[in-house]
Amino acid sequence: MSIEELQTAAGSRYEVEGFLAQGGMGAIYTARHRSLGSRVAIKVLPAEVASSAVRLARFKREAALAANLSHPNIVPVFEFDATPGLAYLVMPFVEGKTFGDQLAEKDKVDYQTVRRMIGQIASALGFAHARDVVHRDIKPANILREEAAARWLITDFGIAHVTGPSDTEITQTGVVIGTPSYMAPEQRWGGKVDGRSDLYSLAAVAYQAICGTSTEELPDELAKGRPEIERAIRDAEPKLKPEVVRALSWPLEIAREDRPESAEQWLEALEKAEGTTVRFWWAWAAGIAALLIGSGVFIFGRNGIRVPPDTSGVSTVVLFPLQNEVQDDTTDVSTTILGMLDLGLQYLPEEYTVLAQYHTEAQSVDERRELARAHNGNLALMGMVSGTMDNLEIEIQVHDAVGRKLLTRLERFGPADSLPQLVDHLIVEFMDQQEIEGMEEGVLANLSLEAGVSYLDGRGDLREG
Repeated sequence: MSIEELQTAAGSRYEVEGFLAQGGMGAIYTARHRSLGSRVAIKVLPAEVASSAVRLARFKREAALAANLSHPNIVPVFEFDATPGLAYLVMPFVEGKTFGDQLAEKDKVDYQTVRRMIGQIASALGFAHARDVVHRDIKPANILREEAAARWLITDFGIAHVTGPSDTEITQTGVVIGTPSYMAPEQRWGGKVDGRSDLYSLAAVAYQAICGTSTEELPDELAKGRPEIERAIRDAEPKLKPEVVRALSWPLEIAREDRPESAEQWLEALEKAEGTTVRFWWAWAAGIAALLIGSGVFIFGRNGIRVPPDTSGVSTVVLFPLQNEVQDDTTDVSTTILGMLDLGLQYLPEEYTVLAQYHTEAQSVDERRELARAHNGNLALMGMVSGTMDNLEIEIQVHDAVGRKLLTRLERFGPADSLPQLVDHLIVEFMDQQEIEGMEEGVLANLSLEAGVSYLDGRGDLREG
């Protein structure tokens, strides 16, 4: 297909820029929304197979599935259209590389990078599995790294399998579809697949990345069984605890019933083995908050600051609302950012305390520094959020409240639906710059925007009485 033909099909809404790549399910072009200016990717089914009922149905399935799977780590679908001889869908353009690109650049990837990828992609898969959707083609080329938002995304639901009553001809059991090197045994043999098959494939990707195994050697390596798999992982990452290696390799069991029942169960096993914070931390945090409030540990002051009863010997970080200059904001995104900063920074070491100033008349930098000092604050965090909801620009300024000077600026860019991940990255960067030891991935990394906003709304209602 020529760019001119695609431009005619896309109409006046998008300006097609050029060809980007060829994938297993068609060609990908870049385009720009004429009125919004945002960049998009248009995926086109090849003209020579667009008339195939099976391929066209599979293409429609990708659009329908992706459009209904709203998750921060799933590439969404904006639009879909099909005409005789042509079918295409429009997705956001993801600035970054695939995990396959990363593996091509270097044979092995460090565990921490692989672990962050697993956490986010498994979260997305768990979301899809809960809606009876199995991806069936988890592989490095279908895992994208969006650099601006510092998050991993999964794409290409073109051969996904619906395990509910809406099963169709193209996804019936017995049809072997996928990429053989990463297929679970039951999938390779044409058997029944479910969410555990996707977990096998994701664990196979992780094994390849950590051990530096070539794609061609992968099936034979994984067929050796768990003891050999664990030995290879330990040889590649000697510092990993044995229990972490066991948890990491759990989904690679040959028998499906021996694997984790769900993505959540696998991630919880990994976190328990690592001794890290449980993914579903907000339920725990809510319970702890209720306990502390009930026992009178926290006092809510006139200005909305949560003040612990004794701040002696503690480094105090005071948070201020961000100046909001977002053009199309109808949700007060600056308050959401402040709330997420407040939540995430509560996990600083115990020698730190965080005071969030939700309501203040102090507007200038000097006034906010003085207010921070009045509350024994060492650091004052303030800043601005601008741009649009599709492309937020967040700037956090870190001020020395005692020395009355600006220490550094932290910046992140990305869409509003990735806000928890953007704030999480800011928190981790803040901790790095202040040489505060902590996890490379914070507590907001796997939080959806909807869950975060709901939690913050409830906490705000509680704060306001």
